[in-house]
Amino acid sequence: VLSLAGIVAKVIGAAYRVPLAALLKSEGLGIYQLVFPLYCVLLTFSSTGVPSGISKLVADGAEGECLKRKAFLLFGFFGLVGSLTMFSFAGRIARAQGEENAAWAYRALSPSVALVSIISVVRGIFQGEQNMVPTAVSQVVEQVVKAAASLAFGFLFGKTVAEKAAFATLGVTLSEAV
Repeated sequence: VLSLAGIVAKVIGAAYRVPLAALLKSEGLGIYQLVFPLYCVLLTFSSTGVPSGISKLVADGAEGECLKRKAFLLFGFFGLVGSLTMFSFAGRIARAQGEENAAWAYRALSPSVALVSIISVVRGIFQGEQNMVPTAVSQVVEQVVKAAASLAFGFLFGKTVAEKAAFATLGVTLSEAV
């Protein structure tokens, strides 16, 4: 189930890049892609290994509700710190990269760090209970929403290339919220 969902999600993710590139053009796509390396670093600190670690603990019968509560608090905290850091320093980071127009894209993406941290805990709990369907469904739904929202937001709300990139990035955040 997870393998099939992963393949479907990757195909959707690759397919939406073509219309996204047409919408954002080279400059906008550059801004859009500029924010993701930092995002990935923050995700590394806030959620890497969480699903597998939580699933192992849940499968072993570790502390039940107490474990879940502690995991949500701990990784929610790390995610929130990552989100606030990205949002607060968006302007400085964008200036340091030589692309001040990326600041709004950083801000639009910043809530995703906290959301992914929480999603990772939820996925780990389901996987520990040997229920892979919620994880598989969420991966595919995330990609569908990301593709649709990124394209729609960029097209409908962005006037400049930088605005289109920021609104397209907001689509990623919406996909994590769903």
